[in-house]
Amino acid sequence: MVSTVTPAGALGMLAPPFDLPGVDGRRHTVASARGPNGLVVMFICNHCPYVKAVIDKIVRDTNELAAHGVGSIADVPSVAECVARLREEYTAAARDLTRAEHWPASLASS
Repeated sequence: MVSTVTPAGALGMLAPPFDLPGVDGRRHTVASARGPNGLVVMFICNHCPYVKAVIDKIVRDTNELAAHGVGSIADVPSVAECVARLREEYTAAARDLTRAEHWPASLASS
């Protein structure tokens, strides 16, 4: 059985420099993603059943974090066909994610 509880991440770590293409057509860096009070970096898989089940909660939580000055970014380390699947399956969610300045949903290059 898959765990439905995500362990707390290590707080206070410095993010290494990154420059990722986003589903919104823009490039995203640490500087463009972080808020004045920090940055949450998520590594998610767009075809993972758990991610599919909680995508609305991820959007909700990142919106709440943004209200507290914490930026968020999600990295989907997938190949090109997964990018296409993300656009097909999460069109509405991706639109919501990329519409908000504080959430640049990003995809790693293959």
